[in-house]
Amino acid sequence: MCNVEDQDLLPPSKAKNASRTCIKCKEVAQIVLRADNCYCRSCFIAYFTHKFRATIGKSKLIRSNEKVLLAFSGGPRSSAMLYLVHEGLSENIHKKLRFLPGVVFIDDGAILQLSENERRNYLEFIRTTVSKTGFPLFCESLGKIFPTNQDTNIQSNLLSSDLSNTTRSDATSSSNFDLDTLIKRFKNDELKIVQVFEKLPNSTAKEDMLHILRKKLIQQIAEANGYTKVMFADCGTRLAVKILSDIAQGRGSSVAHDVTFADERNQAVTLVRPMREFLTKEVANYLTLKSIDYRTRLSLTTMKPVKSSIERLTENFVTDLQASFPSTVNTICRTGDKLSVGDTSKIDADAICPLCDSRIDTNNSLEGKTTSKTTSKICQNTADSCCGEGDGSCNRIARINLTAKEIEDRLCYGCRLIFHSNNWEMDDLPQFLIDAIEKQLRRKRLKEEIEEFLLD
Repeated sequence: MCNVEDQDLLPPSKAKNASRTCIKCKEVAQIVLRADNCYCRSCFIAYFTHKFRATIGKSKLIRSNEKVLLAFSGGPRSSAMLYLVHEGLSENIHKKLRFLPGVVFIDDGAILQLSENERRNYLEFIRTTVSKTGFPLFCESLGKIFPTNQDTNIQSNLLSSDLSNTTRSDATSSSNFDLDTLIKRFKNDELKIVQVFEKLPNSTAKEDMLHILRKKLIQQIAEANGYTKVMFADCGTRLAVKILSDIAQGRGSSVAHDVTFADERNQAVTLVRPMREFLTKEVANYLTLKSIDYRTRLSLTTMKPVKSSIERLTENFVTDLQASFPSTVNTICRTGDKLSVGDTSKIDADAICPLCDSRIDTNNSLEGKTTSKTTSKICQNTADSCCGEGDGSCNRIARINLTAKEIEDRLCYGCRLIFHSNNWEMDDLPQFLIDAIEKQLRRKRLKEEIEEFLLD
C-alpha cells in the first residue's frame, strides 16, 4: 500500500554520537566548529597556528627583517594576533617568523566617553600585555589626528608616547610609561576631536569616521617610525560585516581593498590582514584554550538598539544568519574576494578620496544631486614659503582658499555622507584632509595653465 508522504523512502537519520572524535587524530574532541568538524585541543591549536602562518607565508609580501607594526586594541582578535606573532618569533623552527614587530595602541576613550579611571586601567592592561612580548609599544590618542597650534606638523610628533626612543628591553617599563602624564597629554589633544564628533549627524557617520581616523593615525605612526607594514586583526566575520555595510553606505568601490589580504592604497605603508581566514568562533576557542587575557572593546553602539547604526544592524544580521547557516561568512568573503583590486599605481591621484583613500566613482547618480554651498570658508595657517612639491605651489602661497563645495567635490560618496549636516566648519576637518585637497586643486590648476602649450 502506498504511503502518501513517502516517509519509508527517506534514509534513516543517523543518531548523534554523544562523544565526538577529532577529525585528525581520532581522539576525543574538545572543539566543535561545525557538525562534523571537530578537533582535540592539540590539533585545533596546530590548525589555528598553521592557518595564520600560511596566510602570511603564501602572500610572500613580508620580507625578512622588515619592520611590521601590529595594530593592538586589547580585544579578542588583536590579542590572538599578538600572541601568534610572539609565539612565531620565539620558536626555533624553520618556519619561524622573521620580521621585526612593533605594537601600536590608539586610545579612543574620549569618543567612547570612558572615565579617566577606566582609561587608566585599560592603558595599564595594554602596557602589561605588551611588556610580556618585549615588542616596542606606541600609544597615542585619536585626538592627535587634529594637531594643536603647537603641533602643526603631525609627522614630527608621532615619534611618540614616551616609548618610541627606548630600547626593546625597556620599551614598556613602568619608568617610561607614566599613565597619569600620558592621560593628561591625551586630554589636551582630544578637545577638538570631541567637538567634531558631536557635530556628526548620526551613529553611522560617527562609526565610519572613527574607523577612518584610527586607520589614518596608525598609518602616520608607522610611516614616522619606519614601519612599512601594518597588521590589522580583522577576521572573516568582521570582513563579512564590512562588505555588506560598505555597500549599504555607498562604499562599494572600496570593498575589494577593504577585504583583501594586502591593502596597498597607501604607497608608504601597506595594510595586511593575517586573521582574515578565521571566524569569530575560532578566535574565541583559541583564546580559551591558550588562556589568553583580553578585554571586550566598547563601541559607539554598545548598549544601544540594533538599528542605531548600519554597521550594528549588519553585524546582527550576519551573526544571526551565521548561527543557522555556518557557510554565511565564508560565502560573503569569497564573493568579496572575487572583486578585482586592480593596479592602484595607474589610478589618477585626483580620483582618490583624500579621507578614506578610495577611488572616486565619477559616474554615479550623486553628480545630479550635489548641491553647492554659497558660504566660502577660508583655510587657516597660510604659509609664505615655497613648498616645492611639484604640484604648482612652488614660489606661491602654499595655502589656498577652500570652499565647502570644493571639499565635497573631492570626497567620495561615503565620506560626503559623514559631513551631510550643515553645521560643520573648516576647522572641523583634519589637517591631512585639507592638505591633500589643496594639493589636488593646485595640481588641477597647474594642468589647466599648461594645457594650451601641450601638443595634441
